[in-house]
Amino acid sequence: MNGLALDFRRAFLINLGSTAGGVLVQLALAMLVARLLTPAELGRFAIAAAISGAAHVLRDLGVFGYVQREASLSPSQLAGCLGLSCLGHWTVAALLIASADPLLCILALSFIPLPLTGLIAALMHRELAAARLAAVARIGATAHAIVAIGLAWQGFGATSLAWAALVNTLACGLAYWTLRPANTPLRPACAHWREILRYGRGSMPTEVLAALNAALPNALLGRLGTAAGVGFFGRAQATVNLPIALCSNALSFGAVPRLAREHHQGLDLSPQLNRASLLLSGALWPPLLWICFYGEPLVLLLFGPGWHEAAAALPWLAGIVALQVLMRYDSAALNAVGRPGQVAILQGAGLGLRALTALLMFDGSLASFARALLLAELCLLPLQLWLRRAWGIGSWFAAWRISLLSTAFAALPLLLTPAPLIGLPAGLLLWAAALVLLDHPLAAELRQLPRLVMTIRK
Repeated sequence: MNGLALDFRRAFLINLGSTAGGVLVQLALAMLVARLLTPAELGRFAIAAAISGAAHVLRDLGVFGYVQREASLSPSQLAGCLGLSCLGHWTVAALLIASADPLLCILALSFIPLPLTGLIAALMHRELAAARLAAVARIGATAHAIVAIGLAWQGFGATSLAWAALVNTLACGLAYWTLRPANTPLRPACAHWREILRYGRGSMPTEVLAALNAALPNALLGRLGTAAGVGFFGRAQATVNLPIALCSNALSFGAVPRLAREHHQGLDLSPQLNRASLLLSGALWPPLLWICFYGEPLVLLLFGPGWHEAAAALPWLAGIVALQVLMRYDSAALNAVGRPGQVAILQGAGLGLRALTALLMFDGSLASFARALLLAELCLLPLQLWLRRAWGIGSWFAAWRISLLSTAFAALPLLLTPAPLIGLPAGLLLWAAALVLLDHPLAAELRQLPRLVMTIRK
């Protein structure tokens, strides 16, 4: 293992540990909040958070991506990044406050310190400073949990989560300030804006469409259905996304800079993309399958008896995540090789398909809405395959077939017994055995973990 690969794996493992810890804290928080707030209250916050999340990408103006990809950054360039970020963040904050919605007004306040803290975070990502990023994430998660539980307990309803999100941002901002790199600018400037916007012009459409895609389900379901339905849908998404959420930040950590570096060195990205598809499908498909089999008892265990309606959406949402896993790095690769316009085409097509299928198929039930989203994902597959043709399609299919076999082994006990206490341990053992017998690369990666852990401790 060369030094670069070892450094990346070390950063990945640190980020993975931080992400997993943060997700477990968030899960515990979600379990408590689900017992303190009603589905309608959680749904109202989810709709406001979706709008705020979509607005977040509009305020960046390409600054984060510019800091990630630029070969070298002068103090003047960094000051220009800060100035442009201030313009974007504070403009969006003013628009959200002008809406006069109480939840959006509270969430808008978090935009005020973000220009500086966002730039510091971008510099840390550029340096692969996983340990510092992990420390900040822990501080923010702790502050968020304390405020959310405390205010929800006191009866603040949906606003308890909005205030918690603001406190999270402020706590992370203070932590970023204490850990900031030495070259962090303190005064915004107008320098290099044209240069930054030129980069942002290529990446912004993709980022805006991605944010709209993320916000669409909650916003559309809130429009077509009820706030309570949005609350149930959010709990279903949280359940299905749990396996990938445990490692989501780590899976994306450093992806674009690393792929861009290898592309500039003239290396073929196909082996890496195929291997990523194989590793992710091998690791995540079995848990998604188990969630489909034991979805209702899992929802009741996590969120309580008042949330059983969320289980109806689980199989369809699990299918969506299973498909997305196969091409998780393709968009990062397209950005790395300088083709963000193709990513924007994919995001735009996905947005249109999801809206269309939801409008045509939604009959008022949560299951119909989830089925519509899965159908949109299936309709998007031909375009995804066409965009990845440069890295080969046959080799990609061949790569994840092994994951399909290992997942089939994991499913056998579930078909024989409905008891989770028997089926899950047996499925886990058969899955582990299949990884070894089929010589799945995931088995080799898992064998390297003890050595990497010892390296990090040193």
